[in-house]
Amino acid sequence: MTQLNEMACRNNKSNIFVTMFIGVLDLPTGHLRYCNGGHEVPILIEDRGEGAQLAVSLLDAKANLPVGLFDDFSYEMQEMTMQKGSTLFLYTDGLTEARNAQNKQYGVQRVLEMMADARTTDPKQMVENTIEQLTKFSEGTEQRDDLTMLAINYTPKEEQYLLDEELTLLNNVKEVGTLSTFVKNVMERLNIGKKLAYQLRLALEEAVVNVMEYAYPAGTTGDVHIRVTSNGHRLNFIITDSGIAFNPTEASQADTTLSVEDRPVGGLGILLVRELMDSINYERTDGKNVLTLRKDYEEMKD
Repeated sequence: MTQLNEMACRNNKSNIFVTMFIGVLDLPTGHLRYCNGGHEVPILIEDRGEGAQLAVSLLDAKANLPVGLFDDFSYEMQEMTMQKGSTLFLYTDGLTEARNAQNKQYGVQRVLEMMADARTTDPKQMVENTIEQLTKFSEGTEQRDDLTMLAINYTPKEEQYLLDEELTLLNNVKEVGTLSTFVKNVMERLNIGKKLAYQLRLALEEAVVNVMEYAYPAGTTGDVHIRVTSNGHRLNFIITDSGIAFNPTEASQADTTLSVEDRPVGGLGILLVRELMDSINYERTDGKNVLTLRKDYEEMKD
């Protein structure tokens, strides 16, 4: 948001500004990082269980300033965790500022009440119901602004794992031998070819060593938790630690044109991860670093 604001302020002689809302939702955990730039505050709808009334509220989002006003404005990121089945409803002011024949605005409170009365977290039904209720309210009155709506229902996929193994190590590189034995046994159980198994093990070891060396300050002791899961189609490596925020995916790639003697220590494992894994995901959740590496099973059999 800060970068967009700086760009929008350049040569902006007409003082044009834009309201924005940016969010990044981590699908496995429901962890949402977001920043509001003077936009309408999204609405959070949570299903509290069968028979219970929906919990409808405005998202805790600081207003901040719209993008394009002041290039030195400091935007603030916020975080929350979306629960299974909850829906985030985003909209433009064409909804809240819609008017009827008496020139009365629809308003935020009426939107909240409508969401509660609708008793649904289904995105399509939510949008269609909003359009229907707004049409009734406006009584055919021509509106002054456009209307855009976006509803996101968080429905994490629940998988049945054929393999689910865990290992906890201290942040000591001498523990890598234990990790190596652990991963080797997992690869054998999954019947993964020796060459690929070896490469995956090297990449995982490098990622774990990076955590051991950088997540915890020198002289401190901490745990590094490794979880390996497989559902028969996908292999997941989940590395968790409670050290300082550290995103290994931002590490610079190793220069593979250099000889082994000239190449600096570290970096090669991250390069292997990028090349071998189908997806890499880093999240800072509940004070912990969570690095998830995924590999499709079909490719591992080739």
